[in-house]
Amino acid sequence: MNLFSSSSRILAETYLIESFPLSDLLVDIVCEEEGPKATGIPELDAHFQTLNGSSFEWGSVIEIQGSPASGKTHFLYYLIATCVLPAEHGGWEKAAVLCDTDATFDPLRLRQVLVERLRPRNSQAALLSDTVLRPVLQRIHVFRPSSSNQLAMTLAHLPNYHSSRLPNDEIGILAIDSLSAFHWSDRFTVEQLRATSDGSTSVTSPLRNVLKAIRRFRDSHRPIILLTNWGLTAIPHTPFFDQHLRSFPSPFADTPPQAVEPILPLTRHITLARRTAVRLGEGIALEEAAEQERTARRPVMERGEITGLVRTPGHGGVGQFTLCIGADGVHAAMRELQPSREPIVQNAPHLTKHRPSENAATTIGAAMGCS
Repeated sequence: MNLFSSSSRILAETYLIESFPLSDLLVDIVCEEEGPKATGIPELDAHFQTLNGSSFEWGSVIEIQGSPASGKTHFLYYLIATCVLPAEHGGWEKAAVLCDTDATFDPLRLRQVLVERLRPRNSQAALLSDTVLRPVLQRIHVFRPSSSNQLAMTLAHLPNYHSSRLPNDEIGILAIDSLSAFHWSDRFTVEQLRATSDGSTSVTSPLRNVLKAIRRFRDSHRPIILLTNWGLTAIPHTPFFDQHLRSFPSPFADTPPQAVEPILPLTRHITLARRTAVRLGEGIALEEAAEQERTARRPVMERGEITGLVRTPGHGGVGQFTLCIGADGVHAAMRELQPSREPIVQNAPHLTKHRPSENAATTIGAAMGCS
């Protein structure tokens, strides 16, 4: 009898077949056939090529961190534009979902970024608006949750929204701007719960539910995850910042806070900073100050250069790219990529952000009157 039971157990282990949803298999097949996607930023794509011979891979999780008004939202606009643009214009032809937790989303500014990306290939404004811009805007879907719990619920129901509202489109980007929006309210909630708890149950941050929901959607749909994050505490003598979100530990920390696997492992980390103009010297004459302002300081401020530093867990090198944020849109600067282990970037000053829209629209096409 024991011999029979042992034989049955061996046969069961030998022919055990792991089960998983058919949708996950189909997503993996599609992602494998399409391969990684280029960002449209030559320096950034070149850096990824030096690492693993590819650019953004499906299912990647990218954290975008920087001081206030360092260009994080504009960087998101540029990548979202790349996602929704047609292939003949350098895009991916996929839908993009943006969770605007900071309530700073400006549909008119995003439209301006899209128009500028399309303009070199199509100079006729009327034709651009009618034949290209309308379907592009309709690929962008915006949600505006007002708490971490609402954000987690939104992400949990995103597969149903995808199947019912976007049956013929794939979601190429899931962006959250920003992951820190509810940081202080979540900390207050946790402290209140711990103060009233008897200690029998553990109290966790609502952000953990958000990260779990992101991971489930990433595993099932394999979009590229873009997460903006505040840069609150600068690391001395470096251009980088400490991680203030305990549920989302940094893989670059000298002393990791925990040895267990993170809920949402990070694929890339991008730190943004704005290039600053040289300060005027003390005791300078008025005429000389006016000349320096005209020839040296004003051109730097008008170009609106944003420097991005790219780090990858497990790799020591740091890549660098440059974006220019102007009144007409966001442009990728063409410069030679020079990876460095110890880049020197000045701290980013405040950059004037565009006013948020008053009404949250499901799609940008509807907001622009293109529905």
